[in-house]
Amino acid sequence: MRQLKPLLLAVLCPLAFLNAQDKQVVDSLLHTLPGLGRDARRVDAWNELAFQFRSADPSKARFYAESALALADSLAYAAGISDSYSRLGVLAKNAGDYEGAGKYYLDALAARKATGDSARTAQACNNLGNLYKLTGEYEKARQYYAEGLSWLATSPPGDEKAKLHNALGAICLRLGQYGEASRQLQQSLDIRTMLEDEAGKAATLLNWGNLYQELYNYDKAEACFRQSLLIFRQLGDEQGQARCCHQLGNNAFLEGDNPAASQWYAQARALESALDKHARAVLFRNQAGVKAEMQQYNQAREGYLSSLKAFQELGDPRESAGVLLEAGNTYFMQGRFDEAIAYYQKSLVELDTLPAPRLTAELLYRLAQAYTQKRDSGQADYYLSQFNQAKGSLGEQANEAMNFQLALEESRRKQEVSLHLNKLRQREKTIGLSIGGLIILWLSLMVALLYANNHRKKRRIAEQNEHIALQEIKEVLGSKELDRAYAFIEGQDDERKRIARDLHDRLGSMLSMVKLNFAAIDARMAEIQSENRSQYEKANNLLDEACEEVRRISHNLQSGIISKFGLLAQLEAMAEDFNETRQLQVELATHGLKKRLDNALEVRIYRIIQELANNVVKHARASRFTIQVNRFDEVVNIMAEDNGVGFEPEQAKNKGGMGLQNIASRVHALDGSLTIDSAPGRGTTVMIDIPIPPES
Repeated sequence: MRQLKPLLLAVLCPLAFLNAQDKQVVDSLLHTLPGLGRDARRVDAWNELAFQFRSADPSKARFYAESALALADSLAYAAGISDSYSRLGVLAKNAGDYEGAGKYYLDALAARKATGDSARTAQACNNLGNLYKLTGEYEKARQYYAEGLSWLATSPPGDEKAKLHNALGAICLRLGQYGEASRQLQQSLDIRTMLEDEAGKAATLLNWGNLYQELYNYDKAEACFRQSLLIFRQLGDEQGQARCCHQLGNNAFLEGDNPAASQWYAQARALESALDKHARAVLFRNQAGVKAEMQQYNQAREGYLSSLKAFQELGDPRESAGVLLEAGNTYFMQGRFDEAIAYYQKSLVELDTLPAPRLTAELLYRLAQAYTQKRDSGQADYYLSQFNQAKGSLGEQANEAMNFQLALEESRRKQEVSLHLNKLRQREKTIGLSIGGLIILWLSLMVALLYANNHRKKRRIAEQNEHIALQEIKEVLGSKELDRAYAFIEGQDDERKRIARDLHDRLGSMLSMVKLNFAAIDARMAEIQSENRSQYEKANNLLDEACEEVRRISHNLQSGIISKFGLLAQLEAMAEDFNETRQLQVELATHGLKKRLDNALEVRIYRIIQELANNVVKHARASRFTIQVNRFDEVVNIMAEDNGVGFEPEQAKNKGGMGLQNIASRVHALDGSLTIDSAPGRGTTVMIDIPIPPES
């Protein structure tokens, strides 16, 4: 039996990732069964068959799970018993029998505790937490998530631990425990970052966005949702994309941007089939909210009632309460205050035993408003006093979360300072500069001077060619030979791109290699004689200037791509250039740019993004730079993120950094808005909105 079980596990464990019956595996198991004795191997095979048939044929799945349970019980095979109960719990949950599912899951937990297997016991706790979260029993869910983590307390960081931290953070958010939610989500994010689990990281970022949204910090919420969306798109995860688009729609709606909310909801609806019943119900409810904002109250109420029915079928009183509140608001907006009050009271009844501080506070406020409109001062005063108490409690919890975030960022800064000091101590221990290092230094200086001189010659040739080309074009246009002019411009554009590639690929890459050689010995320069140090610094500055000039000329020559192919092609070319250097990974995501903007506007937008990229190269010391450019009906939204060293925006503003000033002035000239979110040690996020003139 011991020899066969590992083989069974090797075949069966990957099946846990399947969502439907795998005919080939099922046939193999059915073929194997007759040769198995009535022992643990048969229990494992039956349990796996129950798993395979759970969606395709629930009745057959139940038969196999119950058969496995009976045999495992007779063998006192605890692992098989726990698996059987777990299978039966899944079948009951899928059938909507949440009470039965709870009993099976509790039996599975007891059996797994008996085995002493901490990892599988934690999984059983996670199953119970997920079930109680689904039924709206958030306190029970919190307890089981916490118990699951306690079983993994001495285990190294892993996927199951990250899942439980994330689930516990999300449930604490539902309970209004914002400080604890922050702590749990941060632990999940740290583990998933360490494990390089991109899908898990995206899932945790979604909950971070929900937390910021709950605390009314919509800018940070949007940044989290967009980062999560970018990861899910890279992974091809449609369910994750749908959830992110949905949350971005919610965020835009909360900010009062109904057009943007409608667009994000439309993107989520396009991926609706990837969502479960609960998520679809939430999406329908939120779309109804947009209709309500547009004063289409009858259509909004139809959407709310459909959503309410779905939530009640799912047994989720908190979501039902939220829908009742929104439906009541539609009556309030029409001046039908008695009907509004009736819906608000129904919502309070749903929340009677549930801790939902923010929703309760909003209901109390709405009731106070409705009774004020009815001129019932007694009831209005009562509900207003209740609201003030609820709001005060909510503020304390929000402050706790914010204080945790500040403490976390301060701790990170201290760690970075300590790391920097350690590096300095190591540098102090370096004795002298080797003869080989001196040879590399002088050779590098010579190479730098040669390439700088070569670059200047090429620049003069390029400028002369450009001047000659302009003169010829003027002559052609003066004689109205337009056909010839167009052909000449196309050839000139090709020549520009060729020269740009030569500058970037040949001279640029050589200068980059020289710069890397300089960087390799820079850490050992402290003890060089002052005269040599001065010569080194002059050559290094000259090399920096040459690199910058090559980059500037290369991008200027290639800007002709915009006029011919548009902003999207220019951005893709820029990203490709950076990625080819392998010094900075640039990730580009766009929406709506296939439809051209005014050429002048596209050029100015490109210059802004180019300046952002140059700042990252010069100052951020980043390895990854993400650019998102989305065109909507009336605005172009730009979000640029890097994982560099970060900075204090206010201090940089006071110092008058040219890069930031250039970006701000360019955005201001387009009547746009600019937001910079950064801090030392956690990278930089830049958000820019540029209005599109009607003629574009």
